[in-house]
Amino acid sequence: MTSTKARPTDPRGQLASFASLFSPDLSAEAPLTPALRRKERRYLFRETALQKLRRIGLAAREAFANDGVIGWLSAADMLARDGAIGASVLPDPANARSTPDGLCGFAEKLTPARLMEGYACGLFPSGNIGIVKWWAPSMRALAAPAAVSVSAEAQAALASGALTVAFDRDFDACLLQDCDDIPLPEELRWAFARLSDAGHAHSFEARNREGELVGGGFGVAVGSVFIVEGVFGDGLARQAALARLAERLKAGGFDMIDAKRWYDDLGAFGFKKVPREDYNERLARACVRAANWRAPASQPSLRRAA
Repeated sequence: MTSTKARPTDPRGQLASFASLFSPDLSAEAPLTPALRRKERRYLFRETALQKLRRIGLAAREAFANDGVIGWLSAADMLARDGAIGASVLPDPANARSTPDGLCGFAEKLTPARLMEGYACGLFPSGNIGIVKWWAPSMRALAAPAAVSVSAEAQAALASGALTVAFDRDFDACLLQDCDDIPLPEELRWAFARLSDAGHAHSFEARNREGELVGGGFGVAVGSVFIVEGVFGDGLARQAALARLAERLKAGGFDMIDAKRWYDDLGAFGFKKVPREDYNERLARACVRAANWRAPASQPSLRRAA
């Protein structure tokens, strides 16, 4: 991970913290009104030209390394087709391209309703270069919450209090991190923020003893599946956040954690490679029942990674 930056300074929060030093009985800061929240987000989510250039450069390097020139040509062909005929209907995951793996088409509407419809069909949005697109990779990475395992070091960090994990404490801060080593584009920051406001997206946040955000991620609850949309931080913080997330999901009756794409290192943490067709069948069954994100976790003993 290249960056684990904390949320930019919030002047309102700074003033409240300073005032509380002299007024111990001062009540906690009131939640922002919707209007003030939108104003704050416009400041937080704004992407400068330099930041945008950096994001596109990182994404282009990764895309070229994975798919080469053929991937670029295939993507250009699909995007030209969608631009000509429009993309008002969700694409069929069965028609996803093999190069780039899982590319399905434009994601023109990023409303909460449209996004949840896409997730329920086996799609997810991503778009670090150009327009946001729908994806459905040929292999997904799934784990039952009870099967998740972490290293002894991560267990020790949690047991000692060196790392603590909270949920939905500062969702917007997670959107500002370099999730999976690449910053989110402004359009997706707003889309996930709206999903959070609607109660569908949730964050899992690892903090050190000083309370600094050092790792974690966020994802979307779809029926009894939790789809991890992004993670950030060093390996230890990621594992600690994943461990507490798994406990939370198990307590709430979730059946699966979906890491979206398969990477070989996920196997050490209890994830298994699942073909797209099998994944879609499991997803359809999981969407019949809504799990309970709010269920408190009992925090049982953690499994150790092999």
